[in-house]
Amino acid sequence: MSRNTLGQLIRTCVDASLARRAEWDRLDAAVGDGDFGSSVARGAQALAAHPDDLERSSAEKFLGAVGALLRREMGGSSGPLLAVACKRAGAAAGDVESIDIAMAAAMLRAAA
Repeated sequence: MSRNTLGQLIRTCVDASLARRAEWDRLDAAVGDGDFGSSVARGAQALAAHPDDLERSSAEKFLGAVGALLRREMGGSSGPLLAVACKRAGAAAGDVESIDIAMAAAMLRAAA
């Protein structure tokens, strides 16, 4: 997986988040305030609207920028939590040129 592919992966997550907004709000309403889907959708819409604003010189900087945007746009607890996950995943990747399955697994472990 290249850094460019990382951008495509983010776009896939954006699309999935927007498609599942109502479902996630409904599920969250059973245990919380019912706005999780809407919060994620706000972050996803911001990512979709500003793809060129995301630093792409390294996976670490790219994911850091993604996290900062999510934190700013989502608010609540979801934004900061996703921002930390992005920052940790990016730190695990650093400035690697490509992301193979082992690196992807390391990034996911770091984000958890």
